Amino acid sequence: MASSRISQRLSRALDRFRFNLPSKLRFLRAHLLPILAWPLICLGVALLLWTVVVSKLNTDKDFVERNALSQAAALSRAVGKGLSLSISHVDEVSQSLQFRREHGETIGDLGQVAQNSVLLRDWVVFVGILDRDGNVARSNHGAARLPNLAGEEYFRSHRADPTRGLRIGAQTMGRASGQLVIRFTRRLDAADGSFDGVVVLAVRPSYLTSFYDDMSFGQRGYLGILGAHGELYAARAGG
Repeated sequence: MASSRISQRLSRALDRFRFNLPSKLRFLRAHLLPILAWPLICLGVALLLWTVVVSKLNTDKDFVERNALSQAAALSRAVGKGLSLSISHVDEVSQSLQFRREHGETIGDLGQVAQNSVLLRDWVVFVGILDRDGNVARSNHGAARLPNLAGEEYFRSHRADPTRGLRIGAQTMGRASGQLVIRFTRRLDAADGSFDGVVVLAVRPSYLTSFYDDMSFGQRGYLGILGAHGELYAARAGG
């Protein structure tokens, strides 16, 4: 009895489905375009939004890159000016000592040389005049006995090269001062043009980055000064 009732219900449901199937097919045929259009419209809108987002991201990326390059160029120019100014102060002192020594003028107390320069007094570690044999003839260390410096690379370079310009060495440990320094040196010539010694000014490496400004470089900024062959002269990081 129960199975008979179930069969009857299934039969009636199947009859209703068969009866409604033509009308459903007619509905699909009549509304096929709108039914398919909505997914296509949604897909098109999604693609359009994606294109706009990607275009905006690319525009923002280009702007950030251009801004970063522009800022880097401006900082590079500022570093160049600051570094040039710092070196010029040392060069003025070295030229003055070179001239006075070669012309037999009174040099005075070398201990006061750096102190007389407001911009150098906190940075100069050693000021000295070496004779042609590499002995320290005079220095800001007074009467202290200092080692012979004829074996130093800068001394040998000046002795072999008649060029009288300023020579700037990379970071090194100073034998006379025992501190990490950068040496600024000039050749001394005798009256006949022969080698007669070297003027030496040794400054702390941080002098070359003393113009560093956290406001310009940022808390995560970094400034490194390298030589033509990659040797490190000075470095400073923000923060």
